[in-house]
Amino acid sequence: SYGDAIIAEESEDYEKYAFLSALDIISVTEDNADEKVSRARLAFIAAKAFCINSENGTNFMNYRDVDENTPYAGAIDAISGIRAAGGCDGYFYPNRTALTGEAVKIIITAMGYDFKAERLGGYPYGYFAAVPEISKGVNVNAENELTLGTLAKMLYNVFEKPFPEKYITEGSIAELHHTYRRSGKITGNRFTRVSGSGTPDGFVEID
Repeated sequence: SYGDAIIAEESEDYEKYAFLSALDIISVTEDNADEKVSRARLAFIAAKAFCINSENGTNFMNYRDVDENTPYAGAIDAISGIRAAGGCDGYFYPNRTALTGEAVKIIITAMGYDFKAERLGGYPYGYFAAVPEISKGVNVNAENELTLGTLAKMLYNVFEKPFPEKYITEGSIAELHHTYRRSGKITGNRFTRVSGSGTPDGFVEID
């Protein structure tokens, strides 16, 4: 079962997550991969991943422990607004360390697979089952405290996963960020080119 799954420890290649940092979603390295992620910071990273406007922190959910001075208040509003996260007894607990299950629920809901997740049993493991790719290489114990490394891995796993048909947003996380995978032989960069001068800064040429 999902709850009993054990993932063998493997040497992680953190370079593969560099594009997530370049897109200003999440920055993870070997040095900070084990850093715990608060519920407020999780909301902030998720809002950036899904290009959800989080500029205005009005606390429309009326959380008793959130106000305009709370870090990431706008993101808490935004993520709560799409029903991806919520509080308990009127509190959001922004400084509490988030759980892996909470992160999965936010990501799956923002992707539009929450209805499927509920049909598969709901929180927490119906959300893992709704998009199995999310748990690749992840310890899927929903009660584990969330780390930057685990969050980056889950976003990486579903980065190109298409949203469901007829969802309010078309495409995928990749398309939200106008990011597309291309393959081929690199024939030029900003320093040199097979023919002519180099490419503009930040661009490469592929045959």
